[in-house]
Amino acid sequence: MEAYTTLSDANERAWYDDHRDQILRGKNTDDLKEEDFDYLTTSKLMPYFSNSCYSGFDVRKEDNFYRVYAELFRQLDKEEELEEEVGEDHYELPNFGDSDSVAEQVFRFYTEWQHFSTNKKF
Repeated sequence: MEAYTTLSDANERAWYDDHRDQILRGKNTDDLKEEDFDYLTTSKLMPYFSNSCYSGFDVRKEDNFYRVYAELFRQLDKEEELEEEVGEDHYELPNFGDSDSVAEQVFRFYTEWQHFSTNKKF
């Protein structure tokens, strides 16, 4: 049931399709170059440090600020889960939020991510 729910979500399905080999075959990533790797890498993160990666704050636009960064942080959290040791419980980090997020949600997001330390190797 969980697999069906996950794969029914368009974003989750796209992420799964991008990482299928790693999930199913345990693909060794030690020999991969950064540009060959499906994960977010340093060079793939750089565009997010500029406002040119989103089209503004209009929530009707597909690539608005909230959607772009919500997807980025969702992907980072999923990649962190894949890097955890087998059997380790995943602590899901808070969502980025949107234009309707209340202060409590915003503060929780920033508090958690401010103290974040990655398991990924860059």
